[in-house]
Amino acid sequence: MSDYIKREEAIIAVGGTVVVTGIENAEAVASAMRGQVEKLKNIPAADVAPIRHGHWIRQSARGYFVKCSECGGKGVIETDYCPDCGAEMDG
Repeated sequence: MSDYIKREEAIIAVGGTVVVTGIENAEAVASAMRGQVEKLKNIPAADVAPIRHGHWIRQSARGYFVKCSECGGKGVIETDYCPDCGAEMDG
């Protein structure tokens, strides 16, 4: 599974790890850092959606029918995900 991060935080993290020792290295380090930041800026954004979390609500005394707490979708069995809205049933 992929990890998704915020681009701005990655740029700050990369820029915050530089230690310059000596004036002669400063320009070379600054140039290298600009190159790394540009690479981060040019990575295409991932197409992700926020994860919805919900739980099943029993609709009858005997628990034959369940309803999704997120979208109200109804079913007859409790599954790990709502088939209507995709909510993860871990709430």
